[in-house]
Amino acid sequence: MGLGLAYGPWFSPFPWLVLESTVVLVTFLVMLLFVAGQKSLYLDLLRTLRAPSSVEEESLVSI
Repeated sequence: MGLGLAYGPWFSPFPWLVLESTVVLVTFLVMLLFVAGQKSLYLDLLRTLRAPSSVEEESLVSI
């Protein structure tokens, strides 16, 4: 990144690693969801994972 040349001496390597990894991850997600047209697939997957289970839980009764 160009910022590394200008501000590199003031930051340790770990914050740069976190910042650059975040930029790469966000770029990947934008490409996957919007450019490749996979947004609806992943939104449906998230909705399925967040939905309550369809199997009814049995209540335990103590005697």
